Amino acid sequence: MERVHRASDHEFVVAQLLRTGFVMAPNVIGTYRAQAEQQLRAEGLQPRFTGSTDPQGGVWRQDPSGGREVRAGST
Repeated sequence: MERVHRASDHEFVVAQLLRTGFVMAPNVIGTYRAQAEQQLRAEGLQPRFTGSTDPQGGVWRQDPSGGREVRAGST
């Protein structure tokens, strides 16, 4: 049986979110701060961190949580 690649569903959701001015917040918990910042900015979000300023520091909490729809450009 051949597996069907469902990327088109994901692309549809992303296109719908962008058209409405929203994006899906990526889950960055467990990543380094520098990686989290890069992922968030790639989604059009403005990250704001509290605590350590070390770019190799880990992200332990996130608000809003990953997978949530947020307005593009929000912090």
